[in-house]
Amino acid sequence: MANRTCSGLTMIQSILRLEFAVFLFGLLAIVVYRLLTGGISTRNLLFHVDPATGVNSFSPEHVQLVFFTLAAAGYYILSVAAMPTGLPDVPQWLLWTQTGSGTVYLGGKSFRLFGS
Repeated sequence: MANRTCSGLTMIQSILRLEFAVFLFGLLAIVVYRLLTGGISTRNLLFHVDPATGVNSFSPEHVQLVFFTLAAAGYYILSVAAMPTGLPDVPQWLLWTQTGSGTVYLGGKSFRLFGS
């Protein structure tokens, strides 16, 4: 009886893992589709729009935030792929990098708002 329960749990775990993977890939497909068709706008992703004048200007803090976010996501996805049995711990340096990137972004935004 113990073997039967154990194999039943293993089957449920396998089904749940499959459902989760299908959900994630479906979500990824929807986001990529919306990005490609313009449903999710990336027009001003690397620019700052001045609310007073409506003029777009290049924003280095946006660029570094996007770069470090994509690099961190890529690193973690590769870490997950290398260890498929569970989720790896997030390294301390990665947390500090993301914290620094967010701080630079907010500093630049604050300077634009209050500094000039």
